[in-house]
Amino acid sequence: MSIGHPLTALRAQTGLSAPAYLRRVAAHHEALGYGHMATRREKISRWESGTVSPEIAAQLAIADLHGIPADLVHTLGWPDWL
Repeated sequence: MSIGHPLTALRAQTGLSAPAYLRRVAAHHEALGYGHMATRREKISRWESGTVSPEIAAQLAIADLHGIPADLVHTLGWPDWL
């Protein structure tokens, strides 16, 4: 059974719902000094469907949250670094 987008699989590992995961990413985004990030439910849905890519700051927050080096984000691009 395929989970689909790599972000969906990464989020599933946390055991969080999409809204809860997005709130965690947003809090981490702010803690890293990237500022406030909106947490509308459709945001993560669009990321996971592949219709929209997160801004680079959001990608860096997601990567840091999961222990993925920032250089992979820059080198591989979205969603390959996932």
